[in-house]
Order: sequence, then C-alpha cells, then structure tokens
Amino acid sequence: MWCHFHEETVGRQLRCHSRSFQINYCCFDCFRYLVRGWVWIDTNVLPSDSNETAAQARGLFGDKFGAVNSLFSGLAFAGIILTLMLQRKELSISRKEVGRQQFDNTFFNLLKLHVDITSKISLYGDDGRKAFSALYFLIKDSNEYFPAFLALQKMTKEKIRALKDKPEIDQTRHPELSASDVSNLTAVLAGGVRVIDFFLDEDIKMHERIASEAISKVAEKINR
Repeated sequence: MWCHFHEETVGRQLRCHSRSFQINYCCFDCFRYLVRGWVWIDTNVLPSDSNETAAQARGLFGDKFGAVNSLFSGLAFAGIILTLMLQRKELSISRKEVGRQQFDNTFFNLLKLHVDITSKISLYGDDGRKAFSALYFLIKDSNEYFPAFLALQKMTKEKIRALKDKPEIDQTRHPELSASDVSNLTAVLAGGVRVIDFFLDEDIKMHERIASEAISKVAEKINR
C-alpha cells in the first residue's frame, strides 16, 4: 500500500515536471526561430534604391509584421502565466504530499509503539494480546452481574422486560443465547431480577461506578 502511494506521488511529480519542461522547451524553440528570422532579415532585406538605407528597408519590412509581433508578445506572456500556474499547482501538490508523508510517518510510528508496548505486557503467564484476554476474564469474573450483562446484551429490550416478569429462560425461547449465557442468567436470576433493573437503568454514573469497582478489584488482585 505504501509503495503504491509512493509510486502515485512520484508519477504526479514527474508529470508536472514534464509539462514545465515542455513549455520551457517551446519558449526556447520560439526564441531560436526568432533569432534565425532576425539573421535572415539582416541578410536578405536590403535597400531597394540608393536613397534608402538598410535600417529604413528593414524598418518598412518589420512594419508589415507589427500584428504578428503583438501576437507573439501575447503568446509569450500567456506562456509565462501558464508556467507560473503550473509551478503553483506543483507546489500545492508537493505540500499535500509532504503533509501526507508526515501523517503516515506519525501513524506508523504510533502503531509500532503500540505493538512494542503490547508485546511487553504480561499477566499471569500470558504475554502480548493474550494478556488482554486474561484481563477481560478477570474483569468479567470480578462482578457477579457481568456474565449476565453479556448475555442480556444479545437480547432485545422487549424480551428482557418479559424475562423480568417471568424469570424463566431456556434456549428454545432465546436461540440467540449460548448454553453458557443461559447458565449464567439462570444462576443470577435465582437471586432475583435486580440484575435486569441494573441493565435497563440508563444512569451512566451508576454503570461507571460498577465498572470502576470491578477494575479496582482486579487491580488489587494483580498487585497481591
């Protein structure tokens, strides 16, 4: 992916340089033909009689092409404007590419740092990502309601309210639940439907307090 992005960047820069080179070459080519025309005039445009000087003869000849001179002057000015526009576009593209490269470098450095930190985590013999799985199970087991919460998350609110009115559960009526979910809910509901009240309660602070208490228990257990 990075190589493809780099190739596109280089390709755009080369195309911009190529257009600038073509315009500069056309300007140089026009100047070359102008010089050759000047030499041809000096060589071939001569006075028609003795009363006319060479400068007068060439002046009369040049007056015939006054409109052409104006046209070429306008074209030269337009070429300069076009060159400036292309250079401005090239600078804009370069700035964007530099910004993208800086973002990519920062992102990949942060990703590398994350991988390094993750690889150094160890918990009860599990290293790296496995340590996060071990921490998840520790937090889940730190509160008796958490396994039931995981099961209730798979159910609709209508089914949860029906379960509160009639706390009987089986996989036939709740196919979305696994056998372990049914077992966890059955064990918790045996002590009452308070777990359902907690789950349906939308008080964020209450849920934060329960999570904070569970994390504190896990931290105490790890530090023993």
